[in-house]
Parts: sequence; structure tokens; C-alpha cells
Amino acid sequence: MPTTAGLDAPRARIDLSVQTAHIWTIVFLPLVLLPLVYMLQLPWLPLPPIEASDAQLSDINLLARILLQGGSFAVFGFTVALAFWDYRTLLNRGIPAPFHWALALFGSLVYVVGRSLVVRARTGHGLSPLVTKVVIDVLALAAVIWIAVTFLSSLFDNLAGSMTG
Repeated sequence: MPTTAGLDAPRARIDLSVQTAHIWTIVFLPLVLLPLVYMLQLPWLPLPPIEASDAQLSDINLLARILLQGGSFAVFGFTVALAFWDYRTLLNRGIPAPFHWALALFGSLVYVVGRSLVVRARTGHGLSPLVTKVVIDVLALAAVIWIAVTFLSSLFDNLAGSMTG
């Protein structure tokens, strides 16, 4: 009868290293898209005057959208591949029944949370990727809220100006 990869699996030696380059790359990989998110907002953010026409700003915006969508797919694919390599590395180091790599298909947060909790149950340590991922996601959420508020404020200021003048 097959066994499950639940938290009741046998424990590994405590001295095993559970930190891999793969998990840390998964944690930090979404940050490569931040410059593209900023480029996407260029025409609306209150920046110093830019010597560019509306057509050039529109071209930058379109390019940023294409790069952001393509980059998002690439980050997703790399995350799944890195999860597979991370899974294999943990198996090779002697971690019994690590969190399965295919669950990275549900997103990097799912994989990092599951992997960290399972590794912690097996070895007694290994939560630092989870803590780092949560901090990065909270800061990213704050940045998105700031961008949205700035955009809406600028939009309403422009609408008010066009209605009065």
C-alpha cells in the first residue's frame, strides 16, 4: 500500500542541510518583474516632465505589458522547474517524502509554504524561505496599493482639471 507524503512521514537527520539555491531563487524570482510593473505605470505616475510624446509613452506602455505578460509566464515556468530540482535535491540529501514539486503549479507561495512546513516537520528547521517569501509578498502588496492610489489620485486630478477647464 503506498504511503502518503503527509507530515507523519519519518523524520530525517537534524544535521541535514535543507537550504538550496532552488528554493531561494523561487522566493526572489518574482522580483525581476518589478521594473516592468513600474514601466507599465509611467504615463500616469506624477514624475518630472518627460520629453516624450504620447505615442512614445504608449509604445513604452505596450512593450511593458507584453514583457510583463511574457515575463510572468517565464517566471511561472522557471518556478515549476526550480521546484522539481529542489524536490530532487531534498530527496538526494535524504529528506524523506519532501513536498511534491508539482504543487508549484498552484503558485510559488503554495510551494514555498508547503515545502517549508514539510521540511520543518522532517528536520526541525527550514522556515527561513517561508518567512522571506511572506515579507516579500507583503511589501509587494504595499507597493501595488501605493501604485493604485497614486494612479487613481492622478486620474481624478486630471478628470477634475478637464471638467473645469
